[in-house]
Amino acid sequence: MNQYKTNSLALSATLNIFFPVVEVDKTNPRESIFIFTDSEALQKIVTTFWDRTLTVSPMEYFQSLKEVKTRLYS
Repeated sequence: MNQYKTNSLALSATLNIFFPVVEVDKTNPRESIFIFTDSEALQKIVTTFWDRTLTVSPMEYFQSLKEVKTRLYS
């Protein structure tokens, strides 16, 4: 399985709208890493996120952010 890893909470919350978080690596106490299954579709979302051309529903983003934070702090 190819993995996509990021430490960005904002990107992780956005990706989580489309793809589930597979794992949160908390090995380093200063920085958690969110792990997703990599794919072309995921890479397209990442690109449009960083290009600031991705549009998502604010309510979906907020709900996803809450889910990602729950995974992070559990």
